[in-house]
Amino acid sequence: MLREPLESTPDETWWQRPMPDDLLVWFSEHMADLMPAASAAQAEMLRGWLDPPPGAILLEVACGEGRYAIPLAKAGYRVMALDYHANVLAFGKRRAEAEGVRLEWLEGDMRGFQVPRTADVALCTRGFGMFATDAEHRRTLQAINMALKTGGKLFIDVPNRDCQFLLTPETSYMDIDGAVAMLTRSFDLWTSRMHYEIKVRRPDSTEMVLKVDLRLYTLAEMVTMLQETGFHIDYINGSLESPEGFEPVMSARIGFMCTKQVDALKPARPGAPPPRPPGPPAPTRR
Repeated sequence: MLREPLESTPDETWWQRPMPDDLLVWFSEHMADLMPAASAAQAEMLRGWLDPPPGAILLEVACGEGRYAIPLAKAGYRVMALDYHANVLAFGKRRAEAEGVRLEWLEGDMRGFQVPRTADVALCTRGFGMFATDAEHRRTLQAINMALKTGGKLFIDVPNRDCQFLLTPETSYMDIDGAVAMLTRSFDLWTSRMHYEIKVRRPDSTEMVLKVDLRLYTLAEMVTMLQETGFHIDYINGSLESPEGFEPVMSARIGFMCTKQVDALKPARPGAPPPRPPGPPAPTRR
């Protein structure tokens, strides 16, 4: 029996509230021994998939504190890093300066933004699905399309709806230097939205809380949106967590490697033939 929708109404503006500074600092202090190494290795994996030419212009959308932008800038690329939250960008800028890296930090809304120059490559990891409507997510893909050169590459990853709903409800705990981090997840089948709550109780009994609400998409839904916004899907995989391949129900995330085929917002010339129909994406790519 399908249960009724969740009683609580999703907070449609949760993403406008930045992650509290103390939570940003806590994650930086207590996961610094794990995250930089993983990020650098994953950034190298992304570089191999995207294969940007030397000196290419890279755009990371919803960059956060620069998890991938900073190591890619270290590799010699000209990187633009876009995020909505000024405090997160400031945090990333301080981190980049401490590591002797220069990149361009841009504050803006991923549903519609301007870049100082068009990019050869774009990344959007962990940031897709935060808005209230499908139309807003389509606008996000259109904005990324218009920030890319024709023929430019996009890597975007999303939670795999067909896997994630099987994993919930779930509560998990982690003990880090005496602080207890609790992650609670619940999934609403009626809306395909996942509700997350991250609660950190520090040794002095004070708490930090972050709530996240995401629209999760199926493979078919994402394929349709990407094709409708001017992208050809070159291949898919299980994203950075499972790069060896994609399993429809077992892979927690889906990674899409795409090529910009046409401008998403450019009207077709009268009598012009439609863009080349994208073929079906390869099921996996190592």
